[in-house]
Amino acid sequence: MTKDNTVIDAVHVEGTIKVEAHNVTIKRSKITSTGKYAIHVEPGYKNLVVEDTEIDGNGTSKIAILFREYTLRRVNIHNFFDGIRIEGDNVLIEDSYVHHLYRVEGGHHDTIQMRQGSNVVIRNNNLQPYNPDTDDPMNAAIQFGSLLGPIDDVLVEGNLMNGGNVTVNAGKLGGGSVVFRDNRFGRDYRYGVLSRGPGLVWESSNVYDDTSKSAP
Repeated sequence: MTKDNTVIDAVHVEGTIKVEAHNVTIKRSKITSTGKYAIHVEPGYKNLVVEDTEIDGNGTSKIAILFREYTLRRVNIHNFFDGIRIEGDNVLIEDSYVHHLYRVEGGHHDTIQMRQGSNVVIRNNNLQPYNPDTDDPMNAAIQFGSLLGPIDDVLVEGNLMNGGNVTVNAGKLGGGSVVFRDNRFGRDYRYGVLSRGPGLVWESSNVYDDTSKSAP
């Protein structure tokens, strides 16, 4: 996709959408991934919006969307190795559902994985690393790791998260501001809700979904 301001509306796409343009919109569509990725935002391009869309990994694809400069709104992501990858700035994920990841031997499966970036908001989503079909908690709802650069100016609020070895793995944060508030947590994790790291702000409004008591 190489033309600025392109709109894809009510289309079923099979394969990978490579975004090499500004201000692209994908809405009311379905993407069935047949390669490693469903959506790949190339460096230097901004303002991709995906909304009211289903992204199906077909039990073979690695990641639904990567890397930076995108908005996901009311998106249903399923059947991927990992759901969402963030490696850069200006990402908004809201009102979306990431679920039914598939496991591979030695895999590290997360609904959202963030490796670097700033100005990131993750709001009002249902993030389910736990796969009820296989009774597998996977790795994390949100996995942070400063593998490529700093992580800063991140807000995570109003989400339901369930599963993971730990549901939020923030142990590898490097000290930038990452705020969690008003989130609810299920109990289908392997070890617990949280692994803390430097820079994490964890407010008491984060609660267990079944009791409304502060978590962890």
